Amino acid sequence: MQELFKIISIVDLMRDHYNHHASRVAEYTGKLAKAMGIPDVEMIEAGAHLHDIGKLLVSRDLLNLERKLKPDEREKVEQHARLGWAVVAQANYDPIIQNMALSHHEKWDGSGYPDKLSGQRIPLPVRLLSVCDVYDALTNQRPYRDRYTYSFAKAYIQGLKGKDFDPEIVDVFFDKVIPEEEKGEVEDV
Repeated sequence: MQELFKIISIVDLMRDHYNHHASRVAEYTGKLAKAMGIPDVEMIEAGAHLHDIGKLLVSRDLLNLERKLKPDEREKVEQHARLGWAVVAQANYDPIIQNMALSHHEKWDGSGYPDKLSGQRIPLPVRLLSVCDVYDALTNQRPYRDRYTYSFAKAYIQGLKGKDFDPEIVDVFFDKVIPEEEKGEVEDV
């Protein structure tokens, strides 16, 4: 496990051009797993740290575009899920980590990628991760847009309960994981 955390630190230093996105997502995901009484919290946090490892194999220029992706560009970016899975599978990491790298863009209704998994077929750690990943992406600056507030992110994610996200997980996330200081934001960007 200690070797795994060394790798995570190196990956964070190499690729985290989104201002520590993976670290925040791992923290949220770990808190969510604890709040729901789910075991293997350390492994789930490690998987959250590494969920986007496949982006190391996608052109940085493509990842940093300041406009909406064209269909062929989106297809290339979406490959990061299978590429990430290949990296962690080759390293023989725990299946929890492998699932999180591969399936973190699956959606509750089956409209995600790469395998169109739906509902309970999406591994539980992945369902935790997906809410945390989207929340952090919304509430932090991206090359193509400004950050959104807590109120916007909550309304957005709540609006996708049962479509993109497991409804129970969304409720626990907003009730038990987000710190009070984040909830107090009022201005929308």
